[in-house]
Amino acid sequence: MMKADYLNGIRVRGREMNRVEFLSDAVFGFALTLLVVSLEIPQSFADLQNAMMHAPAFACSLLAFGFIWHCHYRFFRQFGLETNGTMWLNGVMLFLILLFVYPLKYLSTVLISFLVMHKALGIPIEFYISISLADAPALHIIYSLGFGAIFFCLTLFYVLARHNADALDLDASERLAVTGHIWAYGVVVAVALISTFLVIVCPPAWQLPAAGFVYWLIWPIEVIIGRHFAGREKRLLSVDQATSS
Repeated sequence: MMKADYLNGIRVRGREMNRVEFLSDAVFGFALTLLVVSLEIPQSFADLQNAMMHAPAFACSLLAFGFIWHCHYRFFRQFGLETNGTMWLNGVMLFLILLFVYPLKYLSTVLISFLVMHKALGIPIEFYISISLADAPALHIIYSLGFGAIFFCLTLFYVLARHNADALDLDASERLAVTGHIWAYGVVVAVALISTFLVIVCPPAWQLPAAGFVYWLIWPIEVIIGRHFAGREKRLLSVDQATSS
């Protein structure tokens, strides 16, 4: 089998888009429309400046949605599943995507206004966005719960794939790759829940720093998980080669 026929260790079975994916892409496209800098043409130079100031937040939001879309796309390319469970789960995820749009955009705007516009350029936060310090923890909780719920849906997609492993004719290496995806997405869900918990239990001065720091742990944990499953795959291949010889 050619290497191009595999995607993240799983043979490509969904080579053509189905109706579920067409609907999903339409919803993703609508969500991106809601993220745009401005739906209206600037009527003055001040309006243009204001729109450009929101461009960094738009870029961050677009990057996050692009990654979620890619995870969704990869699953359907790998398996092409159209079971009832997959369609219902996909519907829940699309609902969460539309619900997640504005919290993501608003949080990105708050972070950019504080880190870039205020700290680096000295522009007052009030000029960029209106939010009180007391509302910031609640905003973070809304974001974390939405973020975690979306990745919980992605986790369940691969749980469904493992449940249908025999019907999909997954070999041992592919089943291992499916388990690796479950762990990788599950870590994101766990981090989102831990971040939410820290906002609730930490003293006010430590709420946001602690909750935000937890998200930086995703990358090193994912690297460890990736190396662990890569090692298991090598051992599996060596056993297969020894058995065949």
